[in-house]
Amino acid sequence: VIAGLVIDGRDPGVETFLVAEDLDFLTFMQALSAIFFTFGGQFMFYELMAEMTDFTEFPWTFSIAGPFQVPIYLIVGTVGYYYKGEAASGYFLDNLDFGWMYRAASALLFFHMTVGFLILGNVFSRIVHIKLSPYRVNDLGLRGKLEWLRCTSFVIVGSFV
Repeated sequence: VIAGLVIDGRDPGVETFLVAEDLDFLTFMQALSAIFFTFGGQFMFYELMAEMTDFTEFPWTFSIAGPFQVPIYLIVGTVGYYYKGEAASGYFLDNLDFGWMYRAASALLFFHMTVGFLILGNVFSRIVHIKLSPYRVNDLGLRGKLEWLRCTSFVIVGSFV
Protein backbone atom coordinates (compact mmCIF):
# COMPACT_ATOMS: atom_id res chain seq x y z
CA VAL A 1 0.00 0.00 0.00
CA ILE A 2 2.82 2.38 0.89
CA ALA A 3 4.58 1.64 -2.43
CA GLY A 4 1.34 2.28 -4.32
CA LEU A 5 0.81 5.61 -2.57
CA VAL A 6 4.39 6.71 -3.27
CA ILE A 7 4.17 5.67 -6.93
CA ASP A 8 0.82 7.46 -7.41
CA GLY A 9 2.15 10.54 -5.63
CA ARG A 10 0.41 13.11 -3.50
CA ASP A 11 -2.55 14.95 -5.00
CA PRO A 12 -2.17 18.74 -4.99
CA GLY A 13 -5.37 19.25 -2.98
CA VAL A 14 -4.42 16.98 -0.07
CA GLU A 15 -4.68 18.67 3.31
CA THR A 16 -2.97 17.37 6.42
CA PHE A 17 -3.15 18.76 9.93
CA LEU A 18 -1.03 18.13 12.99
CA VAL A 19 -4.28 17.75 14.95
CA ALA A 20 -7.51 17.08 13.07
CA GLU A 21 -9.71 20.16 12.94
CA ASP A 22 -12.89 18.21 13.68
CA LEU A 23 -11.37 16.18 16.53
CA ASP A 24 -13.75 15.59 19.40
CA PHE A 25 -13.70 13.26 22.40
CA LEU A 26 -15.56 10.42 20.65
CA THR A 27 -13.29 10.48 17.59
CA PHE A 28 -10.20 10.55 19.80
CA MET A 29 -11.43 7.57 21.84
CA GLN A 30 -12.28 5.61 18.67
CA ALA A 31 -8.76 6.21 17.34
CA LEU A 32 -7.25 5.25 20.69
CA SER A 33 -9.28 2.04 20.79
CA ALA A 34 -8.04 1.20 17.28
CA ILE A 35 -4.47 1.52 18.54
CA PHE A 36 -5.24 -0.72 21.52
CA PHE A 37 -6.89 -3.25 19.20
CA THR A 38 -3.76 -3.26 17.02
CA PHE A 39 -1.67 -4.41 19.95
CA GLY A 40 -4.49 -6.56 21.36
CA GLY A 41 -2.64 -9.84 20.95
CA GLN A 42 -1.17 -9.35 24.39
CA PHE A 43 -3.63 -11.80 25.95
CA MET A 44 -2.26 -14.55 23.71
CA PHE A 45 1.25 -14.30 25.13
CA TYR A 46 0.44 -16.40 28.17
CA GLU A 47 -1.26 -19.06 26.08
CA LEU A 48 1.64 -19.19 23.63
CA MET A 49 4.17 -19.38 26.47
CA ALA A 50 2.22 -22.25 28.05
CA GLU A 51 2.54 -24.25 24.82
CA MET A 52 6.27 -23.60 24.34
CA THR A 53 8.83 -26.27 25.20
CA ASP A 54 11.07 -23.63 26.78
CA PHE A 55 8.93 -20.65 27.73
CA THR A 56 12.00 -18.68 28.84
CA GLU A 57 12.76 -18.04 25.15
CA PHE A 58 9.56 -16.02 24.74
CA PRO A 59 10.99 -12.66 25.90
CA TRP A 60 13.71 -13.02 23.26
CA THR A 61 11.14 -13.46 20.47
CA PHE A 62 9.08 -10.58 21.79
CA SER A 63 12.13 -8.32 21.99
CA ILE A 64 12.47 -8.78 18.23
CA ALA A 65 8.80 -8.59 17.21
CA GLY A 66 7.63 -5.85 19.59
CA PRO A 67 10.05 -3.09 18.57
CA PHE A 68 9.49 -4.00 14.91
CA GLN A 69 5.71 -3.48 15.10
CA VAL A 70 5.66 0.05 16.51
CA PRO A 71 7.80 1.69 13.79
CA ILE A 72 5.98 -0.21 11.04
CA TYR A 73 2.57 1.02 12.26
CA LEU A 74 3.94 4.55 12.61
CA ILE A 75 5.44 4.52 9.11
CA VAL A 76 2.27 3.14 7.53
CA GLY A 77 0.06 5.65 9.33
CA THR A 78 2.32 8.63 8.70
CA VAL A 79 2.97 7.92 5.03
CA GLY A 80 -0.68 7.08 4.42
CA TYR A 81 -1.80 10.31 6.04
CA TYR A 82 0.82 12.34 4.18
CA TYR A 83 -0.33 11.09 0.77
CA LYS A 84 -4.09 11.00 1.40
CA GLY A 85 -4.58 13.55 4.17
CA GLU A 86 -8.03 13.88 5.62
CA ALA A 87 -9.44 11.94 2.65
CA ALA A 88 -7.67 8.76 3.82
CA SER A 89 -9.96 5.78 4.06
CA GLY A 90 -10.35 3.92 7.34
CA TYR A 91 -9.78 0.65 5.48
CA PHE A 92 -6.21 1.17 4.36
CA LEU A 93 -6.44 -0.83 1.12
CA ASP A 94 -9.17 1.51 -0.12
CA ASN A 95 -6.51 4.20 -0.42
CA LEU A 96 -5.17 2.35 -3.47
CA ASP A 97 -6.70 2.43 -6.93
CA PHE A 98 -8.04 -0.93 -8.04
CA GLY A 99 -5.23 -2.61 -9.94
CA TRP A 100 -2.39 -5.05 -9.51
CA MET A 101 -1.06 -3.33 -6.36
CA TYR A 102 -4.49 -3.51 -4.74
CA ARG A 103 -4.70 -7.21 -5.62
CA ALA A 104 -1.20 -7.91 -4.29
CA ALA A 105 -1.91 -6.06 -1.05
CA SER A 106 -5.22 -7.93 -0.71
CA ALA A 107 -3.45 -11.27 -1.20
CA LEU A 108 -0.87 -10.38 1.46
CA LEU A 109 -3.63 -9.29 3.83
CA PHE A 110 -5.47 -12.57 3.19
CA PHE A 111 -2.28 -14.51 3.98
CA HIS A 112 -1.76 -12.45 7.15
CA MET A 113 -5.33 -13.04 8.32
CA THR A 114 -5.11 -16.77 7.55
CA VAL A 115 -1.92 -17.23 9.56
CA GLY A 116 -3.33 -15.15 12.40
CA PHE A 117 -6.54 -17.17 12.41
CA LEU A 118 -4.62 -20.44 12.48
CA ILE A 119 -2.58 -19.33 15.47
CA LEU A 120 -5.46 -17.78 17.42
CA GLY A 121 -7.90 -20.50 16.37
CA ASN A 122 -5.65 -23.26 17.67
CA VAL A 123 -5.14 -21.55 21.00
CA PHE A 124 -8.86 -20.82 21.36
CA SER A 125 -9.74 -24.39 20.32
CA ARG A 126 -7.44 -25.73 23.01
CA ILE A 127 -9.13 -23.48 25.60
CA VAL A 128 -12.52 -24.83 24.47
CA HIS A 129 -11.19 -28.39 24.60
CA ILE A 130 -9.85 -27.86 28.13
CA LYS A 131 -13.25 -26.54 29.26
CA LEU A 132 -15.27 -29.33 27.61
CA SER A 133 -13.04 -32.33 28.22
CA PRO A 134 -10.04 -31.58 30.45
CA TYR A 135 -9.01 -35.24 30.77
CA ARG A 136 -8.62 -35.81 27.04
CA VAL A 137 -6.85 -32.61 26.02
CA ASN A 138 -3.55 -34.38 25.35
CA ASP A 139 -5.12 -37.71 24.34
CA LEU A 140 -3.76 -38.75 20.94
CA GLY A 141 -6.21 -41.63 20.66
CA LEU A 142 -9.28 -41.68 18.44
CA ARG A 143 -11.60 -40.13 21.03
CA GLY A 144 -9.16 -37.31 21.82
CA LYS A 145 -8.72 -36.55 18.13
CA LEU A 146 -12.47 -36.57 17.52
CA GLU A 147 -12.97 -34.17 20.42
CA TRP A 148 -10.25 -31.92 18.99
CA LEU A 149 -11.97 -32.05 15.59
CA ARG A 150 -15.26 -31.10 17.23
CA CYS A 151 -13.65 -28.16 19.08
CA THR A 152 -11.82 -26.82 16.02
CA SER A 153 -14.93 -27.23 13.85
CA PHE A 154 -16.94 -25.30 16.43
CA VAL A 155 -14.39 -22.48 16.41
CA ILE A 156 -14.22 -22.34 12.60
CA VAL A 157 -18.00 -22.38 12.12
CA GLY A 158 -18.47 -19.92 14.98
CA SER A 159 -15.95 -17.55 13.43
CA PHE A 160 -17.84 -17.29 10.18
CA VAL A 161 -21.38 -17.16 11.52
